[in-house]
Amino acid sequence: MRCLKSADAPIEYLTILGDDPFSSEMLAMWQAEGVGTELVTRRESTLPGLYAIRAHTAGERSFHYWRSKSPTRKLLADADAAALAASLAYFDLLPISTYYM
Repeated sequence: MRCLKSADAPIEYLTILGDDPFSSEMLAMWQAEGVGTELVTRRESTLPGLYAIRAHTAGERSFHYWRSKSPTRKLLADADAAALAASLAYFDLLPISTYYM
């Protein structure tokens, strides 16, 4: 996204965040990088999906995930599909990540 700062290529993030400090920090970092957050909503008493990578002394890594209750898992179920489709129709490119374990 940083490589597009000088281009006329606005970037928007679409997700649902919680009302916790992690969510607030994520939102602030995206805004500081110039990423649009008009399509980011917040849900009370939820946490975003998080994961941690632990590097072992031999160089191996292990991953730990906490995302089973992420509010984003319900993004399409909670959203008004017509309104969401209308807002996305203005974008030329929609990269989508849907990885669930």
